[in-house]
Order: sequence, then structure tokens, then C-alpha cells
Amino acid sequence: MSFFNNKFFVSFLILIVAIYGLSVKTAHAGFWDDVWDAISGAFEAVVDIIDTVINVVLNTFIGSLEVFFGGVLGIDWLSADGSCRLGNVSGKVIKTYAGECGGDSGGGGGGASGSPTLENQTATPIINSDKTGTCTTGFTLNYTTVDALRYGIYRDNNLLSQGFLGDERKTQCFTDEYGQPPNDCPIVEEEPFYDEDGKPYYKNVYDSDGNVIGKKGNRKYYKIEYYSWPSPHTSNFSYTDNGLAPNKDYKYEVILLDRNGTQYRYPQLNAYSECIKLDLKINGTDGPDTVKVASNYVTLNWITEGALSCSASGDWSGSKGPATGREELGKIARGTSNPGLGKTYNYSMSCNYPKDKTLSDSVSVTVFKYPECNFSADPAVIEVLPATSTLSWDCRYYGGTPDEGSDSCSINQGVGSVSPLNDSVSVRPSQETTYTLTCSTVDKTSDYQASVKIGAQ
Repeated sequence: MSFFNNKFFVSFLILIVAIYGLSVKTAHAGFWDDVWDAISGAFEAVVDIIDTVINVVLNTFIGSLEVFFGGVLGIDWLSADGSCRLGNVSGKVIKTYAGECGGDSGGGGGGASGSPTLENQTATPIINSDKTGTCTTGFTLNYTTVDALRYGIYRDNNLLSQGFLGDERKTQCFTDEYGQPPNDCPIVEEEPFYDEDGKPYYKNVYDSDGNVIGKKGNRKYYKIEYYSWPSPHTSNFSYTDNGLAPNKDYKYEVILLDRNGTQYRYPQLNAYSECIKLDLKINGTDGPDTVKVASNYVTLNWITEGALSCSASGDWSGSKGPATGREELGKIARGTSNPGLGKTYNYSMSCNYPKDKTLSDSVSVTVFKYPECNFSADPAVIEVLPATSTLSWDCRYYGGTPDEGSDSCSINQGVGSVSPLNDSVSVRPSQETTYTLTCSTVDKTSDYQASVKIGAQ
């Protein structure tokens, strides 16, 4: 306070306190009785003045804050004693008691007799769903009220929507002495004049030269008014609140006004924009995927939204995430089980979310071992017998490196078993002959052919 920054004021207070202390010690000495009475009276007067000044300053400050935060559908204050401070339409702050504030602990709320009541309020989530999960992007707020003239919907103390709830009626406005309507009467209608026989007609409009340039009728002005009587007057209204942040608590509050402009507030409506997602992919696909030796590399990617914790199971394990992540598993082995069917690996992931929610996703991949061979004859044509041709081949696992040969290979026409990798043999056919190279792996047997012809072609 500025008073306490004033040296004179502080000195004056000290002097008063000193005189008071001295007077207490001498109050019963006969001479001092009268002096004591005078000093005590003066002291009490000064204290009363100081108390009055301080209270005026504090009350003025508090009142200014209330006016600043009050007003039409403004911020309401709930005081410690349970009373409510409610702003009316003029912005003037009035004080009433909890019974007139409306509201109870349930979904609806009611006020004192004659005040608006909130019969029901709900928040229906707007949900986008796909295979990865669900995400609430907004809420449709629905309200049922009785005897409310106007409403305001707030989210976290921010005004979303407001409007009238009463019935609509068109009321005629009357012009002033200059023929001008009130500012709140924007609707203009022209009706015809009527002659003595009741026939309608319009008057001519002339320009400055006396030429008729149009017609005019009996112009009347109207305004739209809203009212909520007779009671009870039930209103249903809704508002869609979109584009909300995921996984967040929102508080919605509706404030109702009666015909006198008094505001009534009710219990808040709590809503949670749940958004939970989990998408596990293998080698960039949802699976099932297929790989072949030796291109048997596996990468797992996962995308999560709102997860608290995640864990892996199946052919991998451990804690994952909960944020979006990636894991390189490298090459996966084929083994020798289930010939012809490949070996399948399963990877699962489960995540925990707020509100005791869980999501799981799984992918799989099967690794096969196939042969891949090159087989040729050179020359492919023998012009003069006897002569030879060289059969050459290279048979490895599908996509493998030069040192990864097929499990076994053989050539017919009496050649027999051969080494799979980069080998050759000379043959001396006596007639046109087709040679077949047969190579096998655990999952597949493949044949490859090369022919040797005799004579000029």
C-alpha cells in the first residue's frame, strides 16, 4: 500500500502507539485519568479512520477485479463460503447464494425456484478408427434445458458457443419523429397503402425533374425477439467441438441466463480425448511377408500413440517403445524342418495405455531356401563328329553369394552328381541331346536344360 511508503504516516503511527503504551502505565494515577480518556478517544478515532481507508481501498480493488472478470457469460467466482458471484448482462457483479447458482453432483443441475435448469448434458466422442487403433478427435455436446433464455458453452474457461434458446417472434418497431427506426430493428418490410375502398396501392417516387423512378410502400421495421415463457420451456441444443489434442482431459461447462440476464452455472462435464494406436510392420509391410535365402533380412518398425509401455513376444522379446521405434533383426535362419514349407517367424507387440487400455499387433515372415541356377552348353551345335561340347553351371541359393551353393545337383544322360557351384563337364553326344540339370534345396527342386545339336543349323 502507498500509505506505508509515506514516512510521515509511519511516524504518526509510531507516535500513537508510544502514547498508548505510556498511558497504560499511568492510567490509574489520579492526574492521568482525564488525560488517559482523551488520548484513548483520540487513538480510537485514528484507528477507525485508518481501518476505513484501508477497507475502501481493498474493496475498490476487489470490486474492480470482479467487474473486469464479470459481464455477459463472463468468468464466475466461487467463494470459500459456498456463495457464487455471478455477472449479469450489464457487466455488473452481483452476489447470490449457492442455491441460486444451480447445479448438483450429478450430470444435470437445477437452481432456485424460477431459475433455468440443466436437465441433461452429454459428450459423445467423435472417433476415427482403423486397424491401428482409435482416436477421439472431438466431442458432440448435447444439452437439455428448461426455462433458459440464453446459453454459453465453455471449454477450459474458453467460450466455444453462445446463443438464444427462447422462441422466436418478430416484433414491430416504431420510428421516431424523423422517421428513423431504433438501431436494434434491422428488418425492413414494405407493405402497400390502402385507399378508402380498401384497395392496395404504392406511391410514386420522383426524381428532381419530376419523373417517376419507382414505387414505395408503407415501410415498417421489425426485430427478432426471443423469449422462454410460458414456463416450463424445454430447449435442446448441441455443439460439435473438433480438432482436439489426443489423450487429454477437457472440461466443458454450460452457463444459462434467465430473462433477467442472471447467469447460472452447473457441474462441469469431463471428457477425455482418448487416442491409442499401435502399428507393427515387418520389412515395411503388414505381413505376412516372405523372404528367401540368402536375402533373408528382417526389419521391424512400430508406430505408437499414447502408449505408456510396450513389450515384445513370440520370436523376439523385451521391452519396446513406448515411443515409435525400429529394430534390425538381421538374417533369419531357414533350418531343415518342414521341407517345402519354409520356416515361419512370428513377432508380436503389446502396449498399455491410460484408462487400463491395451492394444496388440502381430506380423509374420516365412523364410524359404530355393535353388537358382545358370546352365548352358558351348558349343550348342557340333558340326563334325566326333566332337565335344562343354556343359557349364552355377547353382546357389536364391539370391545367395558365390559360396552358397544349392544342397545337391545332378545331370542326366549319364553325367551323374555334380558340384553345385561354378563347375563344368565335357560331353560327346552322337546325336542331338538335351541335358537336364536338377538342383535341390530343403524347400524346392528345380530343373534347368541345355541342348547340343549335331550338324550345320
